[in-house]
Amino acid sequence: MKKIIAACMATALLAVTVGCGSQTTAGQNNTQAVQQTAGNGAEQPGTSLKKDSKILVVYFSYADNEKLSDGVDASARASYQLDNGKPIGNTGLVAKWIAQETKADTYSIKTVNPYPNDYDAAVKQGKQEVENGTKPELQNQPLDLKDYDVIFVGYPNWWGDMPMAMYSFFDSQDFAGKTIIPFCTSGGSGFGNTVDAIQKLEPQATVTQGIAIHANDVKDSKNQVTQWLSGLNLNQSK
Repeated sequence: MKKIIAACMATALLAVTVGCGSQTTAGQNNTQAVQQTAGNGAEQPGTSLKKDSKILVVYFSYADNEKLSDGVDASARASYQLDNGKPIGNTGLVAKWIAQETKADTYSIKTVNPYPNDYDAAVKQGKQEVENGTKPELQNQPLDLKDYDVIFVGYPNWWGDMPMAMYSFFDSQDFAGKTIIPFCTSGGSGFGNTVDAIQKLEPQATVTQGIAIHANDVKDSKNQVTQWLSGLNLNQSK
């Protein structure tokens, strides 16, 4: 059933959306971190979260899924930021901040076959995957969700959709009874319809409000992320 839903939604989204990675220019829609309501019927922050919930941050980042050639300056590449002098992907950086603030575990979703290290080629491949409903095979990294109550799920917006690797991930996991809190980075499209897609893929999970951050603003968005987290009432012990 998840495979059918994913294919249908990918086709519909592509028909009405242009890939934000290839058409957004620097400075366009240059907003700070923006809170968005996560789909129809999404829960308000904190309404289903338990005190001292065990938290996981799951994310997909292009930076973790490309194979850089020797000598390539990663810090100068699209979708990368510098964190304490080291390059990190946009989505990965937001994931790191969330994990630090909530004392969460982290899990980076990685594909078996890396994406091209040429960004334009990677964007083109991402478009083809969305068009064809192709879900990449993921690396076999052990993950057991049973001990987690709250799961932040992060991804970039690729062509108006989640990267298809996210669909591979949702196919492989059972989120029944979990609280899912989405976050994304984008070139201007925000969440698009991705949060509704998550709710349809995981109908037995509770999807709460999330945060979408423009790619150009990521490096300056730590305070906005922290403020957003403070409103979620996670009640984490310090």
